Amino acid sequence: MSIHIHIGAHKTASTELQQSLDAARGPLAASGLAYLGPMDLRAPSLGFHEALREAALSEPGDLQGYLDALTGDYPDRLISDENSIGTMSGGAAFRREGLLYSRAVELLTRLLDLLDASTGVNLFLAVRDPAEFITACYGHQLRCGEINDISSFTHGVRPRDLAWSELASRLIAMPQVSSLICWRHEDYALLRQQVLDAMVGKARSDMVSDIGWSNPGISHQAYEHFMAAIIAGAAGPLEDLMAQAIDLYPKLPDSDPLRVFDPGIYRRSADAYDADMVRLAAIEGVVLLRPDAGLQSTSPDAQGDPAA
Repeated sequence: MSIHIHIGAHKTASTELQQSLDAARGPLAASGLAYLGPMDLRAPSLGFHEALREAALSEPGDLQGYLDALTGDYPDRLISDENSIGTMSGGAAFRREGLLYSRAVELLTRLLDLLDASTGVNLFLAVRDPAEFITACYGHQLRCGEINDISSFTHGVRPRDLAWSELASRLIAMPQVSSLICWRHEDYALLRQQVLDAMVGKARSDMVSDIGWSNPGISHQAYEHFMAAIIAGAAGPLEDLMAQAIDLYPKLPDSDPLRVFDPGIYRRSADAYDADMVRLAAIEGVVLLRPDAGLQSTSPDAQGDPAA
């Protein structure tokens, strides 16, 4: 039995991938792969992620039974839910201890315990320029009605100090994890087929069609309109005010992207991100998918089909 877990990260086109996988659930199941996504794990009545975040699982048997019922005797399992390593609410994905997903190992260990996975787990992680990642997380929280200024949202964390390679080092050191396959969000459109080949196997990847789902995010004009409405004391739920701003100023290909930092912060973050990708690719057991060079890894086991 193989266990593949797509852990995100947030705001890296995870929903597009999850929607496509969900649409292919039937053919994938017929081929022997059980897929579990956010629709399976985020039901309020289940309380799955709330249980993972507790100090101890109070009733693990119920959750184990639920997972077993969904995965049955399928030889292969694929789980995709970025909340499995933490949430982005209130900047939780990066501001605690100045680390990206500081509780990732703790939460993922509990998930693997529920899956009874002791070895051979393959993780999948998309990464993104830290300043752009924070900006996208902040925009998402605004859309959800969580209003905060960017300095409070980040709690003083500097984007250039956040390192995906540090997170990768923690994840690949987990005894249950055999490989960590990564790709840059900025390359996803070019790498989508490679990502699917790795995630479900080449024999199944054609079952997962591009359903055309997209989340264009917030234009800077919409953000400025929203903030002006807040300052002017506009009435109504915050998420409705943001929705109105997005309707007035939708994110189009020629729109200015949301910007909440000074330009210099974005430049320094981009430089640090480039250097961090070199460190990430050098970690043993990590596979970095790149459109210009295919698979890059120091792990001798990662040179073939990463889905093997």
